[in-house]
Amino acid sequence: MIIHPTQEEFARLARQGNVIPVTTDLMADFETPVSAYAKLKDGGFQLRWQSAPESNGGQAKAKKASKTKFTCPECGQNAWAKVDAALICGACYEDGEGEACFMLAEPDEKTEAA
Repeated sequence: MIIHPTQEEFARLARQGNVIPVTTDLMADFETPVSAYAKLKDGGFQLRWQSAPESNGGQAKAKKASKTKFTCPECGQNAWAKVDAALICGACYEDGEGEACFMLAEPDEKTEAA
């Protein structure tokens, strides 16, 4: 297996810049990722992992909720849907019998606290 560039070429290129693509030709029909890595490793290849810089001080960005909780005022049945949905409680209104009861969206805790 031939790796491009050679170690000498890599050292020369590294003095000119910090990003040097390293390539080799493999018959992919006969290789798995594990066997390809094993062949590269046998030739002295090493992976040097580094962490990506943290852009937000290490804290995960909070995902905005896309669903709102709705509750039936009669039986307490809960359902989740988009905030502008109009839901009828299936527990109170089965097969067209009973009274159609609209479920009410519960207020968002974040906006209520503001």
